[in-house]
This record gives sequence, structure tokens and C-alpha cells, in this order.
Amino acid sequence: MGNDEKILFRLGCSVEWDENVIRWYIDNILFHSVGEEDVGGNIYPFNQDFYLIINLAIGSNWAGAPDSSTVFPQYLMVDYVRFYQ
Repeated sequence: MGNDEKILFRLGCSVEWDENVIRWYIDNILFHSVGEEDVGGNIYPFNQDFYLIINLAIGSNWAGAPDSSTVFPQYLMVDYVRFYQ
């Protein structure tokens, strides 16, 4: 990486959770939320211990598997992560 790198987009992402709901925001706009009523008869995971994983995932059911058109290398540059309670 050098001075010729291009930043395609910059997102401000945040997550808020409490014992009743977890909310995901992108650029301060609510993107998705899940409450206890949304998980049906399953165990509600968001009032349990919670861990944060930050990664650059390549390939998925949504985006598909990487192929010859996939641009590599890719970078995930994180300015900071803040956690508060």
C-alpha cells in the first residue's frame, strides 16, 4: 500500500445492543435490527456474552465464490473500534 491507494468508500458503522434488541447502523442510518421476538423459539443470543469479529470475508452465498474477476489484494482498513457500556 502506498500513496496511490484508492479509497472506494468510507462507512461509519455502529452496533447498539441491549437486553431487548440489537441494531446495526451504517452512516448513522438504521440498517437492521433484531429483537427477541424475531428469533422465534430459538435462544436469544444478544443477552449472552458477546464477541466482536472484524474480518474481510471473501466469498459467500450472497456475493458468490471468488473467480478470475475478483480483484486481489484487498484490504480492510479500520481506523478505530470503540466499545462502551
